[in-house]
Amino acid sequence: MRSLKYHGIVMNKNDILELRADSTENGNCKEYSTFDISKGWCTFKFYCKGEICANEVDGFVELPEGNSTKKYIPNVCQPDQLENCSAGNKCTMDSDCLSNKCFNSTCIANEKSPVIMCTDNYLYNTFLGSSSKTVCGLSNGEKCSKDSDCASGKCGDDKLCERKHSHRSADDIQTTLVYIFLSIVFLLFLFIGCCCCTHCCGICERKRNIETSKV
Repeated sequence: MRSLKYHGIVMNKNDILELRADSTENGNCKEYSTFDISKGWCTFKFYCKGEICANEVDGFVELPEGNSTKKYIPNVCQPDQLENCSAGNKCTMDSDCLSNKCFNSTCIANEKSPVIMCTDNYLYNTFLGSSSKTVCGLSNGEKCSKDSDCASGKCGDDKLCERKHSHRSADDIQTTLVYIFLSIVFLLFLFIGCCCCTHCCGICERKRNIETSKV
């Protein structure tokens, strides 16, 4: 059996889930990833058909098909948002699209064949800072009902998966302020508790001294 040559990297989905975004100072990323200066690490995206996935090269993903390979356009638009959306390369037939649906030369979302993406999902922790976790889920532009439906971890207000911004969002800042406020309240109660305990202990000690002196 002849070996197939791909434009890009082809991997099994389970192997992709084991990948971790590399932090690098010089931007030298592995061939399946690119350096994201805002995140400070090498980010990657794979698009899947079944359990086999490939990274995007020049707006296409190339996946095995029988004894050969086939290129697909992975990006999609919603049918009612074609005027304000670009899926990149133009299609001529359904089979050009990973979603298997082409309309007006644009690959559009197909509920019967949603595009699945695997990517490093940006996470932010108030105390530990930023990190990433590889997640597979619906690709950007697909319909969603909650954040966990999306590979990006972000289901937008329009109920479409979207790219999650790498910088700290307003929600992150608000969460940080809440943690700071609760920490201050906790320390205040702890201080008051210690003062009360010290005061009460002092009163008890004076009472014992008075009783002892009477004896």
